[in-house]
Amino acid sequence: MQDASGRMQDASGRLQDARCKMQDAGCKWQVARCKMQDARCKMQDASGRLQDASGKMQVAGCKVQDIL
Repeated sequence: MQDASGRMQDASGRLQDARCKMQDAGCKWQVARCKMQDARCKMQDASGRLQDASGKMQVAGCKVQDIL
């Protein structure tokens, strides 16, 4: 009887361990997804800055033409 009880506890422990591992994997996936979103945001930010710089150069070019 105790042997059966021990086996049940062992199986229950393994189930909890598997559940924890699944949760851990889910958390790691979410962290990876956040990092990807962060990288995408940084790329968009860099693209925006590039466009801003390009716009400023065009404005400067127009001012030079106005002077000439």
